[in-house]
Amino acid sequence: MKKALFFTFLSLFLFLGLTTKASHIVGGEILITHVNNFTYELRVNIYRDAGGIGLPATAIINVYRRGTGGLPPTNVGSFTLPRLWDSVVPPQTPGCQNTIITVERHFYADTVTLSPTVYTDPSGYLFTWQSCCRNANITNILTPSSMGQTMFTLFPPVVDGTGSQIINSTPQLFPPISEYACTQQLFYVDFGGIDPDGDSLSYTMYTPRDDGALTGGIVTPVHAPYADPMTMVGGITWAPTYSADDAIKGASGPPDPAADRLRVNLTSGQLTVTPRIPGNQLFGVWCREYRDLDGNGTKELIGSVYRDYQMPVVNNCPPLGIQVADRPPACTPSAINISDNWKVAFA
Repeated sequence: MKKALFFTFLSLFLFLGLTTKASHIVGGEILITHVNNFTYELRVNIYRDAGGIGLPATAIINVYRRGTGGLPPTNVGSFTLPRLWDSVVPPQTPGCQNTIITVERHFYADTVTLSPTVYTDPSGYLFTWQSCCRNANITNILTPSSMGQTMFTLFPPVVDGTGSQIINSTPQLFPPISEYACTQQLFYVDFGGIDPDGDSLSYTMYTPRDDGALTGGIVTPVHAPYADPMTMVGGITWAPTYSADDAIKGASGPPDPAADRLRVNLTSGQLTVTPRIPGNQLFGVWCREYRDLDGNGTKELIGSVYRDYQMPVVNNCPPLGIQVADRPPACTPSAINISDNWKVAFA
């Protein structure tokens, strides 16, 4: 009975009418795994609001050689991936299932060949997927239903300047979020990945991107820190006072940024927030992988995965340890037991 009342409360009072306007896209990422020789598995996870419009049976991934000298990137081809299966995203935290938006995962994948005669540019390659529409109920950006999405993965050449193969797989097994956070209460959740090559991973917040044509951007070779490929496509427009590093407001503000705003742990990818303002809120996390390419003890940036996602924040949760029939229960750190168990389902 308490669960039924909880669902009714959320549906009728917190976000009345908003989910019916939802377009669809919640977030996603592009992942690449080395299989053998120059064969790779190319995978795309697209997360959508189950109440929104449907997704196509295939996902087209365009690949660009990054432009140099401010020139636009050059398209070197595309891959059409079939949709293999769909599933509802389970919560990492028991009892904290997000009922504002039911998040579905749509999995597209196929094996592809990255030819050593094509993928040779030391500046690397952008694997991109674009969509026209985000959820209409996002509260921390302007005109969300008119904002599109560009998913990026930055991948190195498959051979170096001497013709020797560079074997790389992107970080894997990133967890999606199917939880909500409560205002004035600490919340954290795993958002990090695992690198199959043993590369070091680093996380930082970024501004999610709109869709549109890629333009020229600052580019540096693979053996130097990559310039941000996001300079090649425009970003979403934050609502006033919001930013990449202040995407979900902290409870101790204003003024922001506050110590308890949404943050990502530099090395683990864990998200932490004690939010102040309810709403369905967008954020972006940039995962960078580093490797000692030359054997000189210095790790250099070899690739990046860009993930954007949404986190609902709800109001009027009761204090910790107290349950109220018509109010959402607190989704608290004491209930969160982050482990690797969920990763089996997303391998």
